[in-house]
Amino acid sequence: MPEEIPQTDGQTENPLVRYEHTDANFRWILGSVIGATVLGIVIFIGVWFFMEGYKGHENAVKKSPFPLAPTPSQALPAGPRLEQVDREAGITRPDVYKREAAKLRVLDSYGPTQEKGYVHIPINQAIELLATDQKLRDTWLRSRPEPSPEQRRRSEGLVDAGDSNSGRMFRGGEK
Repeated sequence: MPEEIPQTDGQTENPLVRYEHTDANFRWILGSVIGATVLGIVIFIGVWFFMEGYKGHENAVKKSPFPLAPTPSQALPAGPRLEQVDREAGITRPDVYKREAAKLRVLDSYGPTQEKGYVHIPINQAIELLATDQKLRDTWLRSRPEPSPEQRRRSEGLVDAGDSNSGRMFRGGEK
């Protein structure tokens, strides 16, 4: 065991325990940190300039050599036209809104019709007349008479209490 050497301040010192007084130099550490910071800034600026230049390159590469239009168009495209249908209907111009407005004006006015002996009245007045006048409703809104159960059964193609006939003729002929 090594001998302990007493110190002047009263502490003992072990001669085997030593340390290097110049292990780390603060100037070198500070210089390394400053150098790394400067190198990081230089790399950042270099990457920044590269990305800016590459953005211009990418825009030039992605630009179409065949642009559809140099500027956005403000005009609406022409409406679709079914020429054969228009010809058969006697339509020479595709003014749909004007035609529909004219039809609505006819529905809301009085006047003659293409059928001889008839006139038209506004549609709202016609609806009121039909709703209030039973005789008119019976004349203009006739319905078929209710079929008898036998007629209904025959029209549905069922015979003998509703058995399916699989598309065959009725059994026993017409009754």
